[in-house]
Amino acid sequence: MNAKFLAAAALLVASTSAFAADGAVASTAAGSAAVSASAQALNLPSVTVPASRSRAEVHAEAIDFVAHYKTMLEVQLELAKN
Repeated sequence: MNAKFLAAAALLVASTSAFAADGAVASTAAGSAAVSASAQALNLPSVTVPASRSRAEVHAEAIDFVAHYKTMLEVQLELAKN
């Protein structure tokens, strides 16, 4: 009795995971097609991101950000002066 139950449980798990994998692939493909189709229909702007950036470029950007960073309090005090 236990062997039949274990075999049936194993078969159920195997078939469920196979259907879940097929559904995930199908829903992902359909979802990306629907998103791109609606984005084109709505005439939304697109953002292009460079494929790779060097470590030096990222470091220079971080240094520039820190050099010009203002806290919210600094911004509010500056606006309050005017």
